[in-house]
Amino acid sequence: ALRAGGFPDLFFLFNDAGAAGDVTRKGRELLKCMVVELESEPRGCEVIEVDTDGAYFTVPAAMRGKVDQIKRLIAEVGQAVSTEVKLDFDGYWPAMYCQAAKNYALMDDQGHLKITGASFRSTKDSPAIAAAREQMLRALLEGDLERLRAT
Repeated sequence: ALRAGGFPDLFFLFNDAGAAGDVTRKGRELLKCMVVELESEPRGCEVIEVDTDGAYFTVPAAMRGKVDQIKRLIAEVGQAVSTEVKLDFDGYWPAMYCQAAKNYALMDDQGHLKITGASFRSTKDSPAIAAAREQMLRALLEGDLERLRAT
């Protein structure tokens, strides 16, 4: 017998809601510990956003732009949080605008934008709207409020 979508009934025998709940609970605990470690006095970071994919945070001014130091910081936080999980470094973005969870714009040190989330993208938007939105985000992330108002 097949269910809608073509999965055999046997597939569903391996669904374990209890185990899934345990994984979610453990993940939340690890994320909470990570936030505490990042924001602790010796580290001096400020967490901007945390979700199941990771965390975005600021580093102290003396560390900004120093990728090797940031990677060491992440490794230290990872070791403090759990020996079972390894934290990865996905990049350094000097500017971020976070509108909502999983809806943000990042600008790297070369001026490239990374825009994520349904709040910023729609298949119904015309190319002109998408271009204007990108110009506005770029002006915001560059701190050019005069250009932002003019856009």
